[in-house]
This record gives sequence, C-alpha cells and structure tokens, in this order.
Amino acid sequence: MVSDFGQARAIGDGGIVVSPLMYNAAKPPEVIQNDHATVETDIYQAGLTIYRALNGNKIWDEQISKHSLNIFKAIVSGEFPDRRYFMPHVPESLRRAVRKSLRRKPSERYGSSSAFGDALGNSHIPIDWHTELHADGGITWRATRKNQCGLVVKLMTSTPSKWSVEFWSDSQGKLRARERDESWKCDCSLSEALNHLTDLFRRQELGQNSRRNTPSA
Repeated sequence: MVSDFGQARAIGDGGIVVSPLMYNAAKPPEVIQNDHATVETDIYQAGLTIYRALNGNKIWDEQISKHSLNIFKAIVSGEFPDRRYFMPHVPESLRRAVRKSLRRKPSERYGSSSAFGDALGNSHIPIDWHTELHADGGITWRATRKNQCGLVVKLMTSTPSKWSVEFWSDSQGKLRARERDESWKCDCSLSEALNHLTDLFRRQELGQNSRRNTPSA
C-alpha cells in the first residue's frame, strides 16, 4: 500500500494493525486525555519534531525506552520528553522556543504557527555546530567560521566514569589547543562534562554575539 507516511501503520500477524510506539510518543497531553486537537496540538507536535532533531535519535530512543510501558502517563505528567535535556551546543534562545511549544497546557504554548515560527526565526545561532557521535558515547563538534579558523570540541571517555572535554581551533586541518586551562576538563563524570560543555558553548555564543554587536571603526 502506498500511503502518506504519517498515516502508515505496521501490519502484524493476521493482518492486524500495530500502533507503533513512535506515534504514541507524539501524542500531546490533551489528545491522550480528551481526544481533542487544536492548533496548539500541531504546535506541540512540531516542537516535538524539532526537539528530536536537535538532540538526535539516540537520546530520543533512550527516553522512549525509559517510558515504553507508561508512555501516555509520562506525556501527561510532563516527564516525556525531558524538557531539561538539550545537547550542550543548542543555544538558550532556541531551547526556550522549543520548551514553550511543548508546554503541557495548550493555552501556555504558542497560539499560532506564525508565532512559533517567529520565535524560531528570532533564535540566534551564531555558530553552526555539526555533531559526530562515537560508539563509545563520545561526541565531536565541528564548526567552520567565515574569515576565522574553525573550532573543534571533543567529549571523550577513557572509562565509563571518566570523561574529558577538549577544545581546539582548526586551521585547514591543523588542530591547536585553545585556552587549555579554562576550557579543557579532564577525568570528570559525564554530568560534569556535559555541564562544562554547556557553559563552554554558551561562552562561545556570547563571544560571537559581542563581536557582531561591536561597531566598526
């Protein structure tokens, strides 16, 4: 059968339609509780798609697995998705826009797609980071910048309990350690490393903003 992807359903034994967990996870609280959909319902689902795109399938799948037995309860209570979690490089303005779109109460979300679109459009993204996930759980972020050297940030692990953060500049493939004392962090827990990374990316974001706002001579 050829079908719109959003309407497609898996067929199990005996030709019975199976409702995939991915569709259940996308239901907003008001649909679960009252089977009632509004414009704000669409805003929630759009925000959920953006949340997944920002954080990646690995985090998405881990959260779904955690709540697989009670996904509807987790959605209604606000436990899923975890609105506190964002990849460290995601700017705060973008986090705020997505969090508002995912509010449990429809009246607290954006009231229209244009309002949500404006909030996303006004989210300032000074550095475009590209992420590479590694099999051991590490992550490499790379960014190219116009008329400046590139940047490389690495989250690395030697054991499950020991993590490190490295910060490099990249000049045509030649890496040079940047601000080693301040920006590098070694032999810490994963939560400490992620907190450090969030602070590191925010400092870079603020630094780029200040250079943009500095008037030319």
